[in-house]
Amino acid sequence: MRVLDGEGTKAIVDKAVQTLAEDLEKGQSEAMTRYLQMIHRFRRYSIGNLFAILAQRPDATMVQGYCAWQKLGRQIKSGQRGIRILAPMRLRFPKDGEDGDSTEKGDNTIEQLLGFRTAIVFDVQQTEGRPLPTPPEVKGNPGEYPVRLSAYAREHAITVEYGDTGSAEGYSAGGKIVVRTGMTPAQECSVLVHELAHECLHRDGTQISRAAKEAEAEAVAYAVCTGIGLECGSACSDYVKTWRGTKELLLASLTRIRSTAVEILNALLDEPKQMAAPIPQSQEAPLAMAA
Repeated sequence: MRVLDGEGTKAIVDKAVQTLAEDLEKGQSEAMTRYLQMIHRFRRYSIGNLFAILAQRPDATMVQGYCAWQKLGRQIKSGQRGIRILAPMRLRFPKDGEDGDSTEKGDNTIEQLLGFRTAIVFDVQQTEGRPLPTPPEVKGNPGEYPVRLSAYAREHAITVEYGDTGSAEGYSAGGKIVVRTGMTPAQECSVLVHELAHECLHRDGTQISRAAKEAEAEAVAYAVCTGIGLECGSACSDYVKTWRGTKELLLASLTRIRSTAVEILNALLDEPKQMAAPIPQSQEAPLAMAA
């Protein structure tokens, strides 16, 4: 069993964060760029459009406009009826122009919402052509570390469940984590660390941007996963990129990332006082509340 002193753990974290920052600076891989063009799914749609999509095609999983599907090398099948949604119409003009109901867009222009128009989108099942790209994955054998992550969650009064999480791999909500079933052990371990980081860092309602929160959580996941021997490749840096994360944003949060990653790594790498039983997948597994 590998046991580290405090400085050894900090060195692991510092090296991992620096490597992740360098990966971010290099930019995204071609495969991930194509994946991001496809994987927006419903995240960019308003609640109204989400209901409109589901009302017209309840089995929809990912939708794009005609041109967007063409860019991905796919064509709309003959006879398919499009899904109608509302698209915003916006006007951009220099900052020294009219004011009004507008939002800043960069340094030199502002944007004003004029109204909405009907737009047509198609679900992936209505298309054919080039296979859709898949995202990079964390690889390796996490061994007993998921069990130790369960014990760490128990100690911090966090409930962990496995089940359906929609299009997400996992999510956390104030003391509760849900991890999607069907992932590889390495992916599951990475997602669980990511959501644990959210619980440790952001459970107190810390007022930072969503991009900063996701960058912090994924940086912790990267540091912990590489610290226990998993291969992250570009998966973590590409994930941070999806939230417009930058090297500067990452380094600005270094203290918070480091302290959380060190705490989780120490819990995983030190000899445990008592091993916890694994949480059965596909069923709720509430954890005892910590004193």
